[in-house]
Amino acid sequence: MVNGVSGSSETQASSAQGKMQKMKEDVLSAVASELGESESDLQKGLSGGQSLTQLAAAKGISSDDLKSTIAGVVQKDMPNASPDQVANVTNRMMQGAHGHHHGGHHMHTDDSSTTSTTTPAVPDGSTVSVVA
Repeated sequence: MVNGVSGSSETQASSAQGKMQKMKEDVLSAVASELGESESDLQKGLSGGQSLTQLAAAKGISSDDLKSTIAGVVQKDMPNASPDQVANVTNRMMQGAHGHHHGGHHMHTDDSSTTSTTTPAVPDGSTVSVVA
């Protein structure tokens, strides 16, 4: 017999992860287009340990232009997110050298004021924890 409650939770978590993965792919596509390079070239740069901000700077793209591009995708993919949540996700994607995958771990900083925020990922009420 299948436990309906845990099955539902697992489905929601899987759905939220799938939607976050799609958003990351959408962001990479938009940023690659802005940088004038392929997504695979962008992935190589990220795999080499560089952040989207560093890769954009190397192509002469300002941090503000990069932020605008990423925020546009985040807003489209997370229509119910607050402006603070969009900014949080956008900033994480800009700085995170490993923004191209999610293995259940989060980037940590030396700043002891790091906080965790639950961000609505999708209109169905699912949430994703985001470390700011």
